[in-house]
Amino acid sequence: SARPNAEGGTQAVSRLGGAPKGNLQLVATRRIAAGEEVLISYGPTLTNEQLFVRYGFTLSDPAPPRDGVAFACVANAELLAAQSGGGAQVGNEMDLPPRPPLCLDQLAFEAAAAEAERRAGGSFLRRLQEDAVLKAALTSLPLHDPSESVGAPPEPEEELATAKELLEEAQIRLDGAADPAEDEAWLDEFGPDMEYRPVACVRYRAGRTRVWQRVEALLQAYIGSLEAAGVGSDEYNAEKERRNAERAQQISRANSLWRDAPAVRA
Repeated sequence: SARPNAEGGTQAVSRLGGAPKGNLQLVATRRIAAGEEVLISYGPTLTNEQLFVRYGFTLSDPAPPRDGVAFACVANAELLAAQSGGGAQVGNEMDLPPRPPLCLDQLAFEAAAAEAERRAGGSFLRRLQEDAVLKAALTSLPLHDPSESVGAPPEPEEELATAKELLEEAQIRLDGAADPAEDEAWLDEFGPDMEYRPVACVRYRAGRTRVWQRVEALLQAYIGSLEAAGVGSDEYNAEKERRNAERAQQISRANSLWRDAPAVRA
C-alpha cells in the first residue's frame, strides 16, 4: 500500500526492541480500527514496474515516482561500477569491462526539454506541474546535477553516447508495445464490469507505455540539441583533436623547462 498502517520484518523487530523469533511479526504504526484492513509497504522506492513484475500489483496513488520505469542499462552500469570499485568479481561472470554509471547533465537536459516545449508553443514549467507522465519520465531518467559532481564533468561526446544508449533501450521497450489509446478505450468499455486484476494489468501497461513514449521524446530532443551544437560531428572531433594536441605540446614544453632548470642548492 502507498499508505501502510503497519510494518513487518526487521522494521517490526526493531520497533519491538527484540531479536527475530523465526516468525512473521507485524506492528501497527497507527491505531487500526476493528475490521480495518492491515496494510504494509512493499518498498517506498519501488516503481510500479518493479511492483508489478515482483508482486503482480500496482499502486495508483501516489503517481511519480511510482509510475517511473527502470532502465536495465543504468542498473548494469551501476553494478559494473560497484564491482570495479570494490575489486569484486561476483556476478561479473562474462568478465565485462568496468564502466562509470550512466548519467545525464540535469540542467542541460531540462534546458533542452524546455526549448522543445517552447517551440511547440507551451511552457515546460507549467507542463511539469500538470503532467504526471512527464514527471514520471523525468524521474525515470538518470539525471544528475553537475554542481554536485566531484571531478571533471563528462565530455559532450560522452553525454551524447549516454543519451543514445538510453534512447536505444527506450525504443526496444516500445517495440511491439500495445497502443495505450486502445488499452484506455478497452478500460472505458469493459473496465467497470471486470475484476480488479485484469483491469490493473491493462491500466499499468497503458501507463508504462505512456511513460516510455515520453522518455523517448525527451531523449530525442536532448540528442537533437547536442547534435545541433555540433557534438560528434567531424568538425567537432577535429577541433577536439587540435585542442588535445596543443595541450600535449604545452605539457611537453613545461616538462622540458623543468628538466633543463638549474638545480637549486640547499
